[in-house]
Amino acid sequence: MKRVCNVILCVLFVLSLAACGEEIKDNAQVKVYYVNVDGNALLQETYPSMSIEKILEKMQQLSAMPQQVKIEKYELANSHLRLYFNEAYAQMDKGREVLLRAAIVQTMVQLEEVAFVSFYVNEEPLADSDGNVIGLMRAEDFVQNTGSSINSYQTTELKLYFADKDGKTLKEVHKSKVHYYANTSMEKLVIEQ
Repeated sequence: MKRVCNVILCVLFVLSLAACGEEIKDNAQVKVYYVNVDGNALLQETYPSMSIEKILEKMQQLSAMPQQVKIEKYELANSHLRLYFNEAYAQMDKGREVLLRAAIVQTMVQLEEVAFVSFYVNEEPLADSDGNVIGLMRAEDFVQNTGSSINSYQTTELKLYFADKDGKTLKEVHKSKVHYYANTSMEKLVIEQ
């Protein structure tokens, strides 16, 4: 009888832990970024975590995207979210387009299942003005500071890899408290280091 009671207590304990885990997930939040009315800055609002489809609907409600710009479909595979836009996306002002891209990417990569986002217009990958495909984007690909803070310093940690003397293997080097201008891209910082 004592064993049965212990087993029941263990099962109840495990179930209570599982319930606590679900409660934590239910309290998860997502910051939904959107372009301001003037089209020159990003704003954000915090909501309870939701699906990709619901986030896209919320962004449309917040006027993150011009009314004529529509997401025709999306696909999620291997942490890669592909968003397919209509032709109106290509007609946007370039400044607004970059802000919209930043808003969508910074919003979507907060979801556990999304690590990268790529854009397609009329089934073709989004390209820059020189015709180069933009490809996978992360939140770190966008400068988040504006105005007077653009030249402020920030600090980060880096994990760098260097070739050994023979050039046959890589040696890992950790650098802590690396100072850099806020408007410096992470790629440029790594190359400079």
